[in-house]
Amino acid sequence: MSYEKSARALLTLVVSPCLSCAPSSHAAPTALEEPPPIVIPAPVDSAPEHATMPFPASADMLAGPGTPGPGGTLLIKRLSFIRARDLPTPLREMLGQRLRSADTARVEIDEDEGAWPVDASALVPTWSSQGIREIQPRDLAGTGLAALRFVGWAPDAAGAGETVTTAERHFLRGDGVVVVLQEWNYGHGSAAIFMVRELLNAKVGEHPAVLSIETTPSGRVRSSLRWQDPRTDYRITVLDDLDHPRAPRGGAYGRAWLLELARSLGT
Repeated sequence: MSYEKSARALLTLVVSPCLSCAPSSHAAPTALEEPPPIVIPAPVDSAPEHATMPFPASADMLAGPGTPGPGGTLLIKRLSFIRARDLPTPLREMLGQRLRSADTARVEIDEDEGAWPVDASALVPTWSSQGIREIQPRDLAGTGLAALRFVGWAPDAAGAGETVTTAERHFLRGDGVVVVLQEWNYGHGSAAIFMVRELLNAKVGEHPAVLSIETTPSGRVRSSLRWQDPRTDYRITVLDDLDHPRAPRGGAYGRAWLLELARSLGT
């Protein structure tokens, strides 16, 4: 994970055994209790070579004493809400314009920033995998997504024996706009999420959330809402501008619509 990509995404910083690795591709958690904290090497500076931390841990991130324990390790929370001032200077400076904005939802991104939803031709009708499933996709019966047209699942490239912790489903609204639900069981394995407090601009039930409307130089636009329960990271992505929906009666598909769609999941 580079500082540049992390800053432009403006959503989360993920700690994993490999900073350049994405979460695993798509056994169900059975309880909602907080997953155990992560034991990591205590960083001594902000150099990226520290295998599990891109910057020194702040008080908000610590699940145990703030000084290294036996073996020079720290206990890190699975989910932390940190202040922008605790970010490394390059990240904090890159975030500056959005943090100063009266509307932190709107942001310009590069054409290749993050992963856009896969093309519909690549979707599959059922979710199957050779890997070991460590996520149970949420039952959508009775939710707002159940009222949309289901298109398919993003294909799972996991090999035999590989751990599967994410699932992605695609839908179409009545006006033909793509809506994607992504779920990641971050409570499995060695991963943590750090949310920047100043970017939290919405709530899904009791959970703080980040609402983003991202536009590229060529005019592509996507809107997203991201939040976490104690074990699962959720993101709903809509290939539309919530403030200027393409639908003839676009007012029905604004920010309030996306927030209600997320709340309907009952996380």
